[in-house]
Amino acid sequence: MTWNDLANAHPELDQESIKLLQNQGANLGTSGDQLSNGLDVFKTSFKNTSGRDPTAEELNGYFKKSLLSQWLEPGNLNYTDATAGANNYINNNFDVTKLRQDYQKSQSPQQYDAVNKVVSSVLGRQATQDELDHYGGLLSSGQADAYQIGDFLKSTPEYQNAQDTNFRQGVDTQLQASDTNFFNTQKGNIAQQYAQMGRATSPALDVALTQLASQLNSNRGNYLAQLSASQYGGNKAAALGGYQNTQNQVQGQINQNTQNQYQQYQNSLARLNSTQDYNRQSQDFQRYADQMNNRNPSWMDYLNAGVNAGKGIAQGSAAVATMM
Repeated sequence: MTWNDLANAHPELDQESIKLLQNQGANLGTSGDQLSNGLDVFKTSFKNTSGRDPTAEELNGYFKKSLLSQWLEPGNLNYTDATAGANNYINNNFDVTKLRQDYQKSQSPQQYDAVNKVVSSVLGRQATQDELDHYGGLLSSGQADAYQIGDFLKSTPEYQNAQDTNFRQGVDTQLQASDTNFFNTQKGNIAQQYAQMGRATSPALDVALTQLASQLNSNRGNYLAQLSASQYGGNKAAALGGYQNTQNQVQGQINQNTQNQYQQYQNSLARLNSTQDYNRQSQDFQRYADQMNNRNPSWMDYLNAGVNAGKGIAQGSAAVATMM
């Protein structure tokens, strides 16, 4: 192969590169083929690394700085390990990451429609400019397809938060209906318990029912705040079942509070009955005393008085004797 054949095979070579070839002689022989292959290898390696073909300037730089100076021995053209040489030159002389990013960005507009379609389908909105450039570059370079990009978007916090919000909104309606049924059932139970305490029309019953409604609202809010779509695999029925367990906890607390109030009522009633018994006994005794004061004493009264007096004298004498 002559230098002229090599120049025709690679029209990107500039005059300086061609002059260097001319200095090697008219006929390069097998080394000319090796040089031509070396340039082809560089083009392939550069495209594999950056995603694009090298410019004429980049190709001539490699030819003059590396291919001739390092792989051609003076007087004996000898080309060795083209791929390794091309890769070393590219890594040492270029910012490979920036090369690929710049190329992807230049090609990404061709994939804007595809990116918007994926983002809209997964996130429910239009893609941002950064997303258009980034994902468009991945699509154009073949590093990812639409399915892989969509799968990645589903792992983002934005998607997870949106899924959780939609799931909670769908479940919330069911939870409210469940709370309504629960409240109506418990309302009758609580009213019956207050009736047993004789407080069926007491304002305390209204307070208890208001507290029940407040507890249910608070319980539902706490449950929804911790609820995620992934927690139940998007199964609303399973989420409702989990919530009904928390309702049972509310019911247990309500029952305990009512039992405490009922026990306090029973204790108060027992004390009241005891006080009434005492007052009744006191009144009976007072009436008896009044009756005794209003009649003339009988011989039995005098006898009892004498006996009691004798007992008092005897007890007093015994006490004096003890002191002596």
